[in-house]
Amino acid sequence: MKKPSTGILSLCIALILVVSFSACQKQVNNLKANYHIKAGHGFYGEEKYKKAADAYDLALTFNPEQKTALFYGGTSYAQLYKPGDKSDKNIAYGEKAKEYLQKAQQGDPTNKEIIMALGDVFDKMNNFTESEKYYLELLQSDDKNPKAYYVIANFYSKYASDEQYKAKYEGTDKAVEMYEKRIALEPSNPEGYNYLASFYATALKYDLAVEQYEKMLKAIESFYTDEKQRNDELSLTHYKIGHVLWNKSYKTGPDDMAPIERKPIIQKGMDSFTKATELSPNMPEPWIYLSLMWRENLKLDNVNKAEIEKKADEYREKFMDLRKRKMAIEQTQKALEKE
Repeated sequence: MKKPSTGILSLCIALILVVSFSACQKQVNNLKANYHIKAGHGFYGEEKYKKAADAYDLALTFNPEQKTALFYGGTSYAQLYKPGDKSDKNIAYGEKAKEYLQKAQQGDPTNKEIIMALGDVFDKMNNFTESEKYYLELLQSDDKNPKAYYVIANFYSKYASDEQYKAKYEGTDKAVEMYEKRIALEPSNPEGYNYLASFYATALKYDLAVEQYEKMLKAIESFYTDEKQRNDELSLTHYKIGHVLWNKSYKTGPDDMAPIERKPIIQKGMDSFTKATELSPNMPEPWIYLSLMWRENLKLDNVNKAEIEKKADEYREKFMDLRKRKMAIEQTQKALEKE
C-alpha cells in the first residue's frame, strides 16, 4: 500500500488541530457565556436591570445565539425602557429589547414567555399594531388558557380610546368579547365574572357590573367546597355589589336622578353591605360603606337629616372598632412571628 505523502499527512494533522482548537474554543466561549449569564441572573433577581443587561451583553459576545441570554437580556432592557421618555438612551434600551427578544423568538418560535414579552415591550412603546400581533399570537398558541384571554382583554381595554383601535374595531368592544370568551372556557369559575364585572365598574357601567357580580355569586355557591372560604368569597362579592351601587348613587347628583330611581339603588346597596357583614362579621370595610350609603338618603330626605346622620355615625363607629381590632390582631401576629 502506498504511504501518504508528507504534505498530505501534515495537512491532515493541521486540519485535526484546527477542528480540535475550534471545538475547544467553542467550549471555552460557552463556559464564559454561562458565567456571565449566571451573573446576570443574580442582578436580575435583585432588580438591578442595567447590571443584568450588561452581563447578558457580555454573555452574547461569547455566544451570540444563547437563547437564555437573549430572552433575559431583552426583558432587562424592557425593564429599563420608560414609556414616553424620548432620550437617545431610552430609545436605545427599547431597540435592544426588541432586537434581543425577536432573536430569541427566531430560535424558539412557539415559546409563550418570549411572545408575551414581545407583546409587553411593544405595548410599553405604545405600538398597538405590533403589540396586538404578539398578543393574538399568544392567544392562538394557547386558546384554551383562560389567562391568555384575560391578558388580551386588559390590553384592549387600555387601548379602547386609541385612534388605531377605534379605526380597526369601530363600534366593537374587543375587551368585553375577550372577557366573555374567558368566562365561556370556565363558566363555573367565579374569577371570569369578577374580571368582567371589574371592567364594567371601572367603565362606570354600573348595572352591567352588578349583573356580572350576581352571576359570580351563583358560581361561588358551587365552586367552593370549604364553607368558610365560600362565605368569605360571597361576603367580598356582596361588598363589591354594594360598592358599585354606592358609586352609582354618590356620583349622580340630586338633580340628575329621580328619587324613585335612587331609592331602590340605596336599598339594594344597603342590603348588599349588610349581607357582607353577616357572612364575614369581622370584616371592617362593609361597615364604613354602610355609613356612606346611609348618608345617600340625604339626597332623598332632608327633613330627617339628624336621624340619618346619627345612624350613619353608628355604622362608622362600628367600622372604627372592627378596624382597631383587626390592626391589634395583625400587630400581635407580627410580634409572635418576630419572636
